Amino acid sequence: MLSPVIPAIGDSFALSGKSARLILSYGFAGYMVGQLVWGPVSDRINRSSIIIVNLALYMLVSLSAMLMTTEAALVATYITMGFLSSTFTSVGNAMLKDRYEGDDYIRIVATVGVVMAAGPAIGPGLSVAIVTYSKGGWQVAFLLLGFVSLISLLGFSLFCRYPSRKTPVATRSDHSTSLLRNGRYFAALFSFSLPFGIVMSYLAVGPYILQQYYALPIHMAHIGFGMTTFVYLLGALFFRARSASMTPITALYVGTIIALGGAATLLLCATIWPHEAWLGVLALCLLLGGAGIIVPAGKAATMGQVDNAFGTAASTMKFVQSACALMVTVCAAVLFSTQSILPLLLLYLGVALLACLGAILLRRASLAN
Repeated sequence: MLSPVIPAIGDSFALSGKSARLILSYGFAGYMVGQLVWGPVSDRINRSSIIIVNLALYMLVSLSAMLMTTEAALVATYITMGFLSSTFTSVGNAMLKDRYEGDDYIRIVATVGVVMAAGPAIGPGLSVAIVTYSKGGWQVAFLLLGFVSLISLLGFSLFCRYPSRKTPVATRSDHSTSLLRNGRYFAALFSFSLPFGIVMSYLAVGPYILQQYYALPIHMAHIGFGMTTFVYLLGALFFRARSASMTPITALYVGTIIALGGAATLLLCATIWPHEAWLGVLALCLLLGGAGIIVPAGKAATMGQVDNAFGTAASTMKFVQSACALMVTVCAAVLFSTQSILPLLLLYLGVALLACLGAILLRRASLAN
């Protein structure tokens, strides 16, 4: 939701373009640290209680961001928001593992992947519409975040029935040790975490790419940005539709190949036909569509390598995922500040290639077994 108003935030606080694009990276820094906290804590405290309390805090912090008048205060608020929002992914993934097993778990992760993909597909367009028609500034985006967290809080509090007892399997002391020895877990984890970094970095630099590099007028840039992020949702829908007949590892393999093709096409177009917007948008659609398959399939493949349900595994998964997102997002913000877009596209190609290699090795290991 913040992505379309990042330029407005930069103007309001007199930030340089690079500093403005790093706003999302600050949030991911807090999000990454939070993964180390909430997953292990949820192994000792009722998971739903943590989510309810942190949803309420997230709503209050989101609304307080509207009142910030300095860059430092806004950054601190956004880091806190990232720290609190990590609860809903690390603890939420642990809850899914508590409730579902086998094919049921794969189907529910695929469904959740569609819902998660709806965020970058719908959020930016919704934010643009509300800010435009309300004639408000960047503060409206934080108001919208607070409103969404209120809806989530009410829905979770009223309709989620979760046992008040601790999860029995979470008390075992050998989980962390066995997890570190699980090579297939980490192979699946890195194969989807790196492309997730591409998605998050695109939310930060995408509007600038379409406006500054492809020279699209602002209304066309919004359309192009909405189209590319919507294709990310279509990728998640594809995995949901195929989850009954395609294993998560196979879907991860297919998604990485599609994303790699998109990254290579994007670099090729920028080299041979620079500034051709329609070719660039099509290549971005291919890249993000592949990522839409990768992220939910990768989550299912990663947790599928874990025998027991416990918050530490989910928290580790989300920590590595957010660390990759932070790394790629910061690099993308810095590289796009150069005079050439080619370094950014080389970054995307390298990330997609590493993810594809990891998925290939994981698939070969699964076929051998």
